[in-house]
Amino acid sequence: MSKARTALGPSSAEQKRWQAKDDVRTLMRADEIKRDSGRMNRAKKAASQQAREAARVAGKIGKR
Repeated sequence: MSKARTALGPSSAEQKRWQAKDDVRTLMRADEIKRDSGRMNRAKKAASQQAREAARVAGKIGKR
């Protein structure tokens, strides 16, 4: 069976296969980060900073 392609790109089945493989890579990287305490602490700190910045922006949007 040949891989079906549309004028817009890969078929839905191909997209789902690619997404599954990409998800595995993401999960593997997450596990790698979780096992490295220094890296995990830096990620938590960056996430907190990003959350504060998002809250600040959201507050400005709400005041319009």
